[in-house]
Amino acid sequence: MSTNVSIVPGLYSDLNAAVKASEWEKVLTISNKVLSESPDEQKAFQCKTAALIHLGKFEDCLHHLKPSRSKFGVEQKFERAYCEYRLNRLAEALTSLENCDSPRDQELRAQVLYRLERFNESLALYRSLVRNCADDYGEEREANMAAACAARCLFGDAEQLNDADEDEAIKLLARDTYDQLYNVACALIGRGRLDEAAETLSEAERACREALAEDDQETLMEELAPIQFQQAYLAQKTGNQQRQQEARKTYQSIANAKLADASLLAVCANNLVCANRDQNLFDSKKRIKFASGDALKQKLTKKQKQAIAMNQCLVYLYSNQGDLCKRSAEQLLKSDPNNETLALIVAAQLARERTPGGASGGGVNASATNYLESLCAQQPDFVQTRIALAQLFAQAGSPRQACEALKQLPPDLLFSDRIVSAVMRLYASVEDRDAVTEFLADARRHYSETEPDDEKHKTLLKLSARFEQSGGNYPAAAALYSELLQLTPNDQRLIASLVHAYAQFDPPKAEETSRLLKETDSLLALTSGSRVDFDADQLESSFAFGSKYSAKRAPGPAKSGEKEAAKQAAASPASAAAAQ
Repeated sequence: MSTNVSIVPGLYSDLNAAVKASEWEKVLTISNKVLSESPDEQKAFQCKTAALIHLGKFEDCLHHLKPSRSKFGVEQKFERAYCEYRLNRLAEALTSLENCDSPRDQELRAQVLYRLERFNESLALYRSLVRNCADDYGEEREANMAAACAARCLFGDAEQLNDADEDEAIKLLARDTYDQLYNVACALIGRGRLDEAAETLSEAERACREALAEDDQETLMEELAPIQFQQAYLAQKTGNQQRQQEARKTYQSIANAKLADASLLAVCANNLVCANRDQNLFDSKKRIKFASGDALKQKLTKKQKQAIAMNQCLVYLYSNQGDLCKRSAEQLLKSDPNNETLALIVAAQLARERTPGGASGGGVNASATNYLESLCAQQPDFVQTRIALAQLFAQAGSPRQACEALKQLPPDLLFSDRIVSAVMRLYASVEDRDAVTEFLADARRHYSETEPDDEKHKTLLKLSARFEQSGGNYPAAAALYSELLQLTPNDQRLIASLVHAYAQFDPPKAEETSRLLKETDSLLALTSGSRVDFDADQLESSFAFGSKYSAKRAPGPAKSGEKEAAKQAAASPASAAAAQ
């Protein structure tokens, strides 16, 4: 036994030198020798813990830590929690940190909460640490606090966010380093303040280049990549073709670089799939396979994983892998039944299968329409689903059924310019003027009750009057012009139109009304006798649900739109390519 005791002091001398030199393999070897000679040596036990953590042997470290309480009466809670955190056992890590109040413990707890996507709690904890800690790690804490704020804006529950509170929180964030500036920009993106985000990213890029001017090119690229990725995302969001090409080149440059940030590479691959759309499917298949890898899933947020999974379904859709598309989308819907985009992907695939007949008849794809009708019944708030159902009916030459589907939309959307235009065109295609008259009356009633002075109400009155005039229903047209004149008194062109309408069935009234015209404008009433055809193109005439209905030839089924991914926060830098 005395021999053992004589060996230990020499081993500790070697152990101390190895720790100072950060030679962790050597630290592990010497610690094991000490513990084999004297199992109750607490310092050697702690050195072995540190060595295992530095060497990334987290599972071994957890096994090593099990007897610490019974042997030394002290449990290394922080080290245990850190290993659990690194092994992605986040709930266990949070439990291990209970009743741990040191700044070091609270830093780890804030990061665990961040990874659990409990962003409000993480942000509150970082704020407390920034206020109460005075050491050399202030800038890092400020950056992490900004990351939590950005993540809350980007990936938090939108219904729980208060606009004023979020904007105030962003205003208070530090902007002293490129990390801080980057995270502020991410928060601005999450708030939809894209112009400010673009300026802040430019500042972050300049600050990064200045800070790393003496570092090697590889280090600079690693730090610049998240900033450049976000700049590419903003370019992609503009819709400008040239800017989108620039974004694509940046994504490709980042994807081809040998970067350490796997989450950035995954979201970059996903955004390239979004840029490809239904083109270059070979490249999209390769990219989405990489982004969907199991090894990357723990590095992404729930929303990012959902977006990537949906894009996987779209790649299956575009590449005619129908069974895979339906099976994957339906599986995702089980865990996220309120995801309308997934449901539309299933409907798009069913529509591609072109199964005619069924109860709907008339060449309508029964499987697709039945699915959408069932979905509308189960999910009354699914607006795009009703529009997609109308599109299918319109494409199949069933305009009345298309209109009935659209009439189930919420009033604010149903009576918007685009939907009014669509319904009018659909009814006009079967020459059902009565249905148009009734629908326009409903639209006017909606605005007269909700926004009587709104320009949309006035536009609808004018459109309705011209429509009645074009069909020879002059009394109805005159009544509508009179109602509009009450909202816009002294409108000379409007008075001229009213005079013309009265002239067709009540000449004395026309003469009386003409006195309201200025002399220079009186010719308007005389020259407005030509037939007035209603022109729905005064409104935004593009369909909200696709191409315009044609009675002669229905276009092919429209493809479901992409829900692009987002990668925005800081601990794992992120962006949003539409989803967000």
